[in-house]
Amino acid sequence: MEPRIGAHIRVYRGLHTAFEIAGEYGADVLQIFTASPRQYRAKPLEADRIDPYIEAWREAGEPLVISHASYLINLASPKAGVRERAREALTLELERCAALRIPLLVLHMGSALNDDRERSMARLVTELNRLVPNVESDTRVLMETSAGQGSSIGCTFEEVGWVLERLEPAERFGTCLDTCHTFAAGYGLHGSAFDDTWAQYDEHVGLDRLDVLHLNDSKGELDSRVDRHDHIGNGHIGEEAFRRILRHERLRAVPCFIETPDDIEWHGKNLALLKSMARDTG
Repeated sequence: MEPRIGAHIRVYRGLHTAFEIAGEYGADVLQIFTASPRQYRAKPLEADRIDPYIEAWREAGEPLVISHASYLINLASPKAGVRERAREALTLELERCAALRIPLLVLHMGSALNDDRERSMARLVTELNRLVPNVESDTRVLMETSAGQGSSIGCTFEEVGWVLERLEPAERFGTCLDTCHTFAAGYGLHGSAFDDTWAQYDEHVGLDRLDVLHLNDSKGELDSRVDRHDHIGNGHIGEEAFRRILRHERLRAVPCFIETPDDIEWHGKNLALLKSMARDTG
């Protein structure tokens, strides 16, 4: 099976335009924001926005579309008010995903701030277990690996696995691994470290629970704890790691999305490079 490789598509002229833009880039699959990622609240989606989107999706051949939740959502926060706003934002996001027939939603696991990390992870689990099964949506919520900046949760595979194994029902949850985040958090992707990193993920999380790959190079060095994406091959990860990912027997079936900078100019270049790597069996 050939890898499905796509991009995060920014839609400034309406959600329905995502498919035309994706076609221009050569994206097989799409990630979008259904609302501003820097706000808790958004206007409800009405038929005049939903119907053109569904029509465009069908005309494009019904490609896989996933959503990325608001950056502000922090269900691990020790502050009750922050969690309340996060619950409302995630509920609305899941409802938008249901209306748009989006099956997967990427979620940052949040931040412990000045609190104990395990207690914060337990809060995240409690909030998700209460919320997700009670929203009229079949969308699976994916825990995304973090770069370890500040007190962000999910920078180790042990943390991701700890949370994932406690989320119920299991079929409503999965994971997203971001190569930039994982590299910045200290997991090597060069030489023998490459196989060791994926073996650790399989041990603590499970490659069978990996639903999405974010393929981003890293402006920061290994274990830098810096979340700054770079173009494929331009950063400290380098082309060879991405080539190995796209040839990996257990990773080839996982849909891949780039979130590289300056998408208007560079998405086509990055996608073309990744697709050439996927075709190269030498």
